[in-house]
Amino acid sequence: LFLLEQDKDAAITPLTEKKVKSKAKKKKKKKKNKKNRQEVVSEPLAELLVKQGYIQEAVVMYERLSLIIPEKSSFFAATIEKLSKKF
Repeated sequence: LFLLEQDKDAAITPLTEKKVKSKAKKKKKKKKNKKNRQEVVSEPLAELLVKQGYIQEAVVMYERLSLIIPEKSSFFAATIEKLSKKF
């Protein structure tokens, strides 16, 4: 199986089967990674994001943490409010 790829000079060059298969595998991996992606959420990571200046990302993380740990949601809400004033 050969597919054709157009070159910059308008010349047509054949692609090898290997290239075609590797491109198909990469597409499958990308789809699989998107489905299986799990995000890391933790207080220390949120604090690190704040220290590095990624305020919006930290706020999102604190919102997720408040859903995961409802008993600390008031603490997270106060932290989110404080960060929102900075931003």
